[in-house]
Amino acid sequence: MDRISKFLRVLTRPLRDRVDEAMMQILAGDVQRLDVYPLVGWSGYFRCRVGNVRIVYRKYPGGRCGIVEVGFRKDVYRRVKRSA
Repeated sequence: MDRISKFLRVLTRPLRDRVDEAMMQILAGDVQRLDVYPLVGWSGYFRCRVGNVRIVYRKYPGGRCGIVEVGFRKDVYRRVKRSA
């Protein structure tokens, strides 16, 4: 089981549904209604805020998006820095 799936199991059902919906919109490229900002100093990386949960994703050439990390505030950025 990967880290993202394991994290999602910890969340309450309503929050998990909101995070799942946001991830589906990110993967579909429809981020207009989401709270999305670019990560400073990380070209092509963005974060989406859903309550206390942050979804970090990357935009690839050609318009594709990929989820990099999902987690609570601050913790998620530490894991992104280690993996990059």
